[in-house]
Amino acid sequence: MALEAGFCSMEADIYLIKQELVLGHVKPTERLLETHYLNPLMKRTLQYEEKENGEEDTKNPIVKPVYSQSLPLSIPCEQITLLVDMKHEKLVYGYSVADIWTVLDDTLDRLNREANATVFECYSNDNGSPIIESKSTLTGQLSPVRVVVSGVDRDDIKQLAKDMVNKKTRCSTLDGRDIDVVDSDRDIKMVQTMVSAKFEENFQKMSLLELSQYVAKAHHRNMRVRFWDTENALELWDKLIAAGVDLIGTDSLSVLRVYLVGE
Repeated sequence: MALEAGFCSMEADIYLIKQELVLGHVKPTERLLETHYLNPLMKRTLQYEEKENGEEDTKNPIVKPVYSQSLPLSIPCEQITLLVDMKHEKLVYGYSVADIWTVLDDTLDRLNREANATVFECYSNDNGSPIIESKSTLTGQLSPVRVVVSGVDRDDIKQLAKDMVNKKTRCSTLDGRDIDVVDSDRDIKMVQTMVSAKFEENFQKMSLLELSQYVAKAHHRNMRVRFWDTENALELWDKLIAAGVDLIGTDSLSVLRVYLVGE
């Protein structure tokens, strides 16, 4: 996992197969999102006090931050970001992006209830604000894991945002493809916390100033910026970091880690 490499964000590609969320990048596997991502994250963040009889008090857990384990000094992540890329080839698998999101969000809600704590950050759609977790030891009593749904086509984003807002309480936010759309769509503005793009020609041609202005525009709207399909080039990473980009997508975690911490 990315945590073992010292990072505080990760991505999982999922399919919905027979109402089960399974992992898979090109095609579905038999590995479950809950088994390989959600449960391990919960295990890392929940701490139980002992009752007088020596048993764990599972009704009153302490919610602690997740630690990145392999940095020179093991430090807590202020909040883990779990990006969930929803694969939704409806003609092949029979499920829409809305179907996948519904199962995902219900799963997060169920796991929180089973844990008696909000491990996966949830939001009230009265105002879109995160629900405070009183048992949390994180700054501002944040929940330790924020789930962001990704892989949503531009044509589907507006309807999915509406579905998300129509749910009284939801446990995920949206990764969009456009910045300006939040100014004209109330639902998208309520749920979108990130904007992602492939680092292709129009971004490659931007000067540092232009890229910085793009990032600042997103930050002004309370969205983080992520690029994927970036080259493993130190000059490019220098530029992205200087521009204030929040997340750099790479499959070469060890290389990026060496670049960042100098090991």
